[in-house]
Amino acid sequence: MNDTQIMEVVTLVEQAEAELQDGHEAAALMRLDTAMPTIRDALQQAVAQPDTTLALRLAGGLWRYWHIRGSLAEGQSWLEQALAGSEEVAPAVRAKAFDGAGVMAMDQGRLADSRAYHEQALALYQDLGDTQLVAGNYESLGCLAMLEGDHVTAASTFEQSLALRQQLGDADAIVSTLLNLTSNAVVAKDLPTAQAWMAQARSHEAQITSDQLRTHLLASAAMLAFEAQDYAQTTALSRETLRQSLERGATNQVLLSLEGLAAAAIETNQPAQAARLYGAAAVRYEATGIQAVNQANPDRPARIARGEQQLGAEQWAIVWEAGRQMDAVALLAAVEGPA
Repeated sequence: MNDTQIMEVVTLVEQAEAELQDGHEAAALMRLDTAMPTIRDALQQAVAQPDTTLALRLAGGLWRYWHIRGSLAEGQSWLEQALAGSEEVAPAVRAKAFDGAGVMAMDQGRLADSRAYHEQALALYQDLGDTQLVAGNYESLGCLAMLEGDHVTAASTFEQSLALRQQLGDADAIVSTLLNLTSNAVVAKDLPTAQAWMAQARSHEAQITSDQLRTHLLASAAMLAFEAQDYAQTTALSRETLRQSLERGATNQVLLSLEGLAAAAIETNQPAQAARLYGAAAVRYEATGIQAVNQANPDRPARIARGEQQLGAEQWAIVWEAGRQMDAVALLAAVEGPA
């Protein structure tokens, strides 16, 4: 594959990347799925070149795709290969790759690596004066602080992002930050503050253009309902987010939905249902490298132990294994019916 052919692949990737950011996720994801063998060939050729500009444009343009699909290890590998020896590449190109590498590392639980990547991206974007991407990296650093259990720093950093995004007037970006502020307050056990942030997010709902963000809004509402001990609402919302996420192939959001459904099942004395759902989640965590337990989900081990005690260890293991075998169709069937 020569440079002209690689550039054709870069064009395809960057067009799909724009659609992933503009609310046209489904078509862009399917197009990238189809082109992935060719894209991998282009990446292999590009990372071998002394000038890694094309490799960085490819990997930087693909990080959202890899994140949605849950292909974290593959994405991280290509990004790190492309970033090696990239000091002479244009700052905006390098910054996007650092940004993506930070997201991949965060989901894999590599928080120190993630922080280093995002701080490098932030410094480059600040030098470039790119307010939109500065705000995005403040949001990522806020997520890191939340995962580290520092909810005060997380809230402050999210608010820095929110202030910049409000200046820009981007409704999708504003809602994204408001939902992270909601999640941070939920994990900090501050329900009134979480409800206030969610109300602000809901006030922008009509302006949302991204399907992924609409699903995120429902997932945050499910988390809030769970904290308020409204398990019927948690289940209803999580069923819908699961349906939407499976339809789009958004593995990261599938896992959030399964966690909400399984937690509600434990709280409503349905341990067999919980075992199935946790089993279905387990195989997906293993496939993606996404971390199951973190500061945003600290009660998970104790909740699983409760379910195992309710059902009995032997039966729990049997049902858990059955859950591991469920495909998307079986998974949806398993969560249908009354809460």
